Amino acid sequence: MKENKTNIFVGLSQNQINNYELVIKQLNIQEENNILLTSQTLSFDKSLYNQIYVSDISFDNQSSSLIENLKFIYKKIKNYKHLVKQIEHYKHHKNVWVYFSYIEDILSNYMALSFNKNAKGIVIEDGILNYYQHNLNSLDMKKVLMKYFLSNIMGLRFRLYKGHSSGIDYEHVVKQYVRLPEFSINPKKSEQLIIPKKSIEKFSNSLLILGQEVSEIKLGNKEYYKRITLLFDKATEIAKKKRIKKIYYKPHRHGKRLDNQFIKNKLKDFSYEILNASEPIENLYFNQLKSKYIFGFNSSVIINIPVEIDNKNMPEIHVFLEKNDPLYNLFKYLKVNIYKF
Repeated sequence: MKENKTNIFVGLSQNQINNYELVIKQLNIQEENNILLTSQTLSFDKSLYNQIYVSDISFDNQSSSLIENLKFIYKKIKNYKHLVKQIEHYKHHKNVWVYFSYIEDILSNYMALSFNKNAKGIVIEDGILNYYQHNLNSLDMKKVLMKYFLSNIMGLRFRLYKGHSSGIDYEHVVKQYVRLPEFSINPKKSEQLIIPKKSIEKFSNSLLILGQEVSEIKLGNKEYYKRITLLFDKATEIAKKKRIKKIYYKPHRHGKRLDNQFIKNKLKDFSYEILNASEPIENLYFNQLKSKYIFGFNSSVIINIPVEIDNKNMPEIHVFLEKNDPLYNLFKYLKVNIYKF
């Protein structure tokens, strides 16, 4: 008797879930056995899944110290183990497909590399990771080793995977779905993720600044604040020139929060609002903000908004890149204003 196909989706962020649901519809697999592993803090379309298992904690890591990080990882592993226990009977099935976005997370690492030796993998884009070389050497090794030792001690295998962090070059991964396949790190294994176009009839008289707090881990506090200062200074210069009424600041969902006094000093001449870090900025942007001006680093949002919006009416986007940023050609293709540190 032929075994039914089972699709397991590892939903760690709202963007991942949104993209999974686009893929489910794109591949017309609504009627297959679709299983979602996720957090109760995220939203999903219940009609697209046969089984949904949720953790009662958020997966966003905003720890500001080594001890806080350790406590957060421990708590997350406990919740991940609970999720995995719900689907243990699929460990030996032969027709299992695992959909995930990156190998560096403990749950996606386990599901992609260890859960089922017969499983095939599908990588789904969740940001800029799919467009440049990124591996273990790109990560904070203290954090990686904490994950490695704590996970394995607690009985949830974590493998130090040496390939690209998306998992695209893992032998059991069949393909990846991305917005811009021709720019991806592995075009031969890339398929177009079809994104419905959105339009904005009228922009608001506002400016949006996108934080990249997660970069502070790699750059260090001094270097990160030097870069974010340049970004804020340019943004406020434009805001004064264009007589902007309001500025929004959106922190990254991971990383230590930007100092509130810093934001207050930089935006003292403007009405401003700090947005919820967990909320996908793309959804908020199209549904509510509709800012005419956007400032950020090499962020996935700077890719997603130009790709999603129709060509009739484009916001003015400013992106700040390192001198040798590997994403330079991609941003040039998107016709945004580029500044180099």
